[in-house]
Amino acid sequence: YITQTTPSRLVAGETAKVSITFKNSGKMDWSKAKGYMLRYIGKNDASVWGMETIEMSESKEIIPGGMVTFSFQISAPTEPGIYDFQWQMALDGKGNFGERSESTLIRIEDPTYQSLFISQLLANTLESSKNYKIALQYQNTGKVTWSSEDGIRLIPKTAEIARIWGINSINLPAGTFVAPGD
Repeated sequence: YITQTTPSRLVAGETAKVSITFKNSGKMDWSKAKGYMLRYIGKNDASVWGMETIEMSESKEIIPGGMVTFSFQISAPTEPGIYDFQWQMALDGKGNFGERSESTLIRIEDPTYQSLFISQLLANTLESSKNYKIALQYQNTGKVTWSSEDGIRLIPKTAEIARIWGINSINLPAGTFVAPGD
């Protein structure tokens, strides 16, 4: 195993491109014709990502010391939660072999409430113990309209940030409605 590229989070049902690279450290050439493939070995059922195995391309022959990169699309599970993503090389009829890819946890989020950070306006220099007005802009990328009556608010990413800035949350102004896409 050499490396893999995966998202850390996805919205339920979303698709994403991933890639995993393995090095042939054995003595035999790897090819699709010889039955070599990539197999899902994570802690969840293989169906959560939409496939159990990824075949090598017809034209690839990986000699000892060579590397192969599998690039493919995954479909996020439809249920929010945290899902394991881990793969290993396999030989048809013989089972898995070699190093496993890194076990990566991917957070699957509920598509109902989603946002995209757009911009912020604040002074370049801030003096301690003074109050400042800032402007933060987000886009509603979810499926429902945000409203102040529903308790929509901004919260700091960590408790440490809340402590430093002295803000636990900022409520959506009363009477405000933000439709999906706005």
